[in-house]
Amino acid sequence: MEKKRSSLLSIIKNTFSNKTVLFLVFLTIIGFIIRFYRQPELPYGFHRDEAGIAYSAYSILKTGKDEWGRLLPLHFKALGDYPPGGYNYLVTLTIPFLGLTELAERFPAILIGTILIPITYVFIKTFFKKERLAQLTTVLVTFSPWMVVQSRAGSEALTALFFSLIGFLFFHAWTRKKHTKYLVLVVLSYLMALFTYNATRVVLPLLHVAVMYFLWNSISVKNRLSQIIFAVSLFIISALSIFATSGNQMSFQNTSVFTHGRTPQQLEVIFTREGIAELPIFYTRMYTNKIINLGFDLAHLYLDYFDVSFLFNDGGFHKRYLVPQVGPILLILVPFIILGLFNGKLSTKEKQFLLLWLLIAPLGGAVTVTDAPNVKRALYLFIVLLIFAASGVDYLFTYLKNKHSVLAHTAFSILGLLYIFNFGFFVKQYIAHTPFETTRHRSFGYKEVYTYSESIKEKYDSIIFFEAGDTPHTYYLLYTSYPPEDYQKIPTAMKRDLFQPNKPVVQLNEYTFNPGECPDHQEIKPNILYIFKYGCLNDDQLSTVVQPLKTIYGPDMMPIFSIVEQLPQEMQSDKSIYTIL
Repeated sequence: MEKKRSSLLSIIKNTFSNKTVLFLVFLTIIGFIIRFYRQPELPYGFHRDEAGIAYSAYSILKTGKDEWGRLLPLHFKALGDYPPGGYNYLVTLTIPFLGLTELAERFPAILIGTILIPITYVFIKTFFKKERLAQLTTVLVTFSPWMVVQSRAGSEALTALFFSLIGFLFFHAWTRKKHTKYLVLVVLSYLMALFTYNATRVVLPLLHVAVMYFLWNSISVKNRLSQIIFAVSLFIISALSIFATSGNQMSFQNTSVFTHGRTPQQLEVIFTREGIAELPIFYTRMYTNKIINLGFDLAHLYLDYFDVSFLFNDGGFHKRYLVPQVGPILLILVPFIILGLFNGKLSTKEKQFLLLWLLIAPLGGAVTVTDAPNVKRALYLFIVLLIFAASGVDYLFTYLKNKHSVLAHTAFSILGLLYIFNFGFFVKQYIAHTPFETTRHRSFGYKEVYTYSESIKEKYDSIIFFEAGDTPHTYYLLYTSYPPEDYQKIPTAMKRDLFQPNKPVVQLNEYTFNPGECPDHQEIKPNILYIFKYGCLNDDQLSTVVQPLKTIYGPDMMPIFSIVEQLPQEMQSDKSIYTIL
C-alpha cells in the first residue's frame, strides 16, 4: 500500500507557506501581464469563431436564446459547426462589464489562463507531493507559448483543460473523503470541460481512468465499485454528447477519420496501378480495405502529434495560432523532457501515470482529419510534457548539487538565462512577426470596414457586401450590437452558415450580404456602396465603372478589402483617370 497522499484541501490549508504564497502571487501577476498586455489588438484580427461566440453570448445575455433562437443550448449552431457552448456562457459574464467587445470575448481565457498558474502548482503538489517539481512546472506553465497564445485568443481548449484539472483535483479529494460535495464538484467540472471543447469527449474519460489507476491503491476496497460505476457513466455521457443532436452528428461526420475513408477516385488509382503491376487481387485487397486504411490513417494522425516540428517549431494548425519558428513548447526544453522521461526523480507509478497520460492525450486529435495536427485538440498533451521537462531540470540540479553546490547553482543560473532568452525569442516572434503570418487566418479588417462604412452609410441607399466564402454578417452583428431579438425574428432560411450549399442573400438594415465573390460590371448602380475582397476587380470593364473610396490594409500592408461606389457617368468614358484596384 502506497503512503497515503494528502487531500487537496489539506494541501491548500496546511502547506501553503508564506514563501509559497509569494511565489505563486508573483508568477500569477507576471502571467496575467503576459496574457493581458496589448489586448485586444494583439493577436491582430478577430477570428470569425471569436466573433460568433461574442454575439451568441450577447444574444443569450439579452434574450436567453442564441442568435438562431434556440433556448439556452448546450451546443450553439454558431457558423453551422455546432461547437459546445461552455465558453459562450463564460463570455456572458464579461459582457456586462466590458461591453460587446473583443476583449469581453477573450477575457475569460485570459483569466482562466492566469488562474491555471496556481492551479498547476496545487495539482502537482497534490498528486506528486514534490515541492520543487510543482514550482518548476508552474514556472514552465507561466511562460509556455501554448498557454500564452491560447490565453490571448479566447481559447475553448485552454478552458477545457482548466476544468479538467479542477475536476481531477476534486476527484482526488473525493477518493479520500467520500463527501457528496466533492462528487458534485467533480461532475460540474467534468461537464464544463465536456461542453466547452469537443476533443475532451474522447480524451477526458480515458484520462479519468488514468487518474483512477494512479490513485487506486489509496481508494478503499468498499469504494472501488462506486469509482468504476462513475467511470463507466462518464464514458456513456461523453459518447452520448457526441451524438446528442443532428448538428453534433453532422459535425462529427464532417471531421471524423471514421467517415473520411479513401474516395472512389483514390481507390481507382490504387487498383489501376496495382493491376498494371499484375499484383494478385487477394494481395491488393489484403492491404487496401477499410480496416487497414483506417488503421494507417489513425496511426499517421496520432503520430503527427509527436512530431518534433509540430511540438517545437511550427505548431501545426490552426494557422491563426502560428508563431513563426516557435512551437507550443520552447525548444530549450527538449533535452529536459528526455531527461525527465528517464530519470529517477519520479517513482515508477508516477512515471507510468504520466506516460499513460502522454499516450492518451493525442487521441482527441487523431480521430479528426481536418487541420491536423491541431494545437487545440492536443490540449492535454503539453501539460504532461512540461511536467517531464520540470522533472528533468529538477534531476539535473539535484545531480549537480550532490557533486558540487556551486556548480549546481551556476548551471541552474545559466539554464535560467537560456530559458529567458528562448522565451524572449518567442515574445519577439509573437509581437513582431505573428501579425504578418496570421492576418489572413484571423479575419483581419472587418472592424475597420464597418467603422468606415457606418461613418458614410447615410450617403447611400444600400450597402452590398460580397462575402467570398466568409461570414461578414457575423461581424456586422457584433460591431453594430445588432439587437438579438430582431435577428432571431429573421426566418432561419434567410440566415446563413458556412456549410449551406445554396446560400441565401441576407438583409440586415442597409446591408445586403451577397454570397458571391465580386459584383458584375452590369450590377454596378448609383447610390450603392460596394464592399468585397481586394483583387476581385481584375476585369478592365468593371474597373472603369467604379470609384475606389477606401482600401483596408493588414498590418503587413497587404490590401484586404475594397470599398467602392459607381464612377460618375461623365467620368466613365475617360479611362485615363480611372484607378484600378
